[in-house]
Amino acid sequence: MRNDAPMNIREIKLEEHHVLEDFLYNAIYVPEGEEWPTREIIFEPEIYVYIKDFGLDTDCGVVAECGGKIIGAAWTRIIPAYGHLDENTPELAISVLPGYRSQNVGTKLIGHARTRVHHEKMKIFILRSVKVHHFKPA
Repeated sequence: MRNDAPMNIREIKLEEHHVLEDFLYNAIYVPEGEEWPTREIIFEPEIYVYIKDFGLDTDCGVVAECGGKIIGAAWTRIIPAYGHLDENTPELAISVLPGYRSQNVGTKLIGHARTRVHHEKMKIFILRSVKVHHFKPA
């Protein structure tokens, strides 16, 4: 990590679910040179569905923490959204703070999310529905 503190990846705690709003906003793709939308955009129904009432039995979330600060999050949900495939396949959302990108934080978050979905939730899900913006470094 850039600040030399070790990174820990762990399951998101119930009292931390509110940070998903920050990470959802941070995950919005904005082409270079364009203005960021106001934060209220995350409350649009087609966007807010990714975090609304997070914590259902089929939801799974992990965070990356460095120096006591949450620097990234990955979460899965079965929702009728952009990449919905079926009622057995969750969508994966991932967001890493700008100062921590290109340091394998996202890769580690995905690995931990996949492990937790398969083992802790005791369900067999295949993470096959991922939306990636090629112009936004993860």
